Amino acid sequence: MRRVVLAGLALLVAALACAAPASAADSATISVTTSARQADPAAGIPRVFTIGGTSARPKHLYIKFRATGGSACAPSASTDSGEVVFGSVYGTSVNGRFNHSQAYTWGLPGTFQFCMWLASSESAIATPFVQTISFRAPTGTIAALVNPSTPQVNQPAAITVLGASESPARVFAKVRTAGATCAPSFDADTGVGMIFGERVNGQFSLQTSVRRATPGAYQVCMWLAMSSSDAAPIAAAQARLFNVVAAPQPLAPLPKCIVPKVTRGIRLATMKRRLQAANCAPGNVRYQRSRTVARRAIVRLGSKAGSKLQSGAPVTIYVSTGRAKKS
Repeated sequence: MRRVVLAGLALLVAALACAAPASAADSATISVTTSARQADPAAGIPRVFTIGGTSARPKHLYIKFRATGGSACAPSASTDSGEVVFGSVYGTSVNGRFNHSQAYTWGLPGTFQFCMWLASSESAIATPFVQTISFRAPTGTIAALVNPSTPQVNQPAAITVLGASESPARVFAKVRTAGATCAPSFDADTGVGMIFGERVNGQFSLQTSVRRATPGAYQVCMWLAMSSSDAAPIAAAQARLFNVVAAPQPLAPLPKCIVPKVTRGIRLATMKRRLQAANCAPGNVRYQRSRTVARRAIVRLGSKAGSKLQSGAPVTIYVSTGRAKKS
């Protein structure tokens, strides 16, 4: 009897010795890389997800995920509350070393917990492999140009919204009176919409225009986001300030030059003052002989008295040199 018991214990120890290394050899990990095999978990951008590991004997691979901070991974895939990820891999058969790669675009930035089971079935009890991965948000820039930079009331101003997005996204823009900062999202802002979710990816430049009927300070608010309600945009809400000014008043027409009369005996200096008072300009001074007008007095003007000329028009002045000398 004693020999039978000892033989049974020996067989149990041998079985345990064989099972322990097999269990310890099981492993499963996830890596997230660019197409150039550089580690870079990022949301909204295509990445290569590689699920690799080792299974000591034929099993199935199950993977689920959830946001961190919740419940721990359950002892079986079927009882876990997480969401299935990589549906084409979920339940796939593995044996020995395995490596499954696929292109996948993760939806949201944040830190997530992945639960992986190597088990004979979805409901089989197995110690889960747990891995936490943080996905960064995609990067982007957004800005605006206003031309003219200081438009007049009711003058159209060209608005160019430009920038770059690392991932496919949408551009939104509104205009309103300057003052309060732009709201976190397009929907939450009180401005008037100008760009309503144009799709962009990479470098972009979008054109629109604005016309304001009241002078004052205004701002263009811009968002590079996934949706109009996205309060955590790729490029935070930006503002471009500009001023609208009143149109200049038209200048009053200049008064006409009305050529004054030449009075008897008027001299050059006095005639020049009369011309300026009549909104004319003294023109060339010329000299001529006269039998009736005393020397140095004004004989006549180059334009008829009472003539209406453009404001500041020059008027020629003729000055008497007196009578001609007798020979």
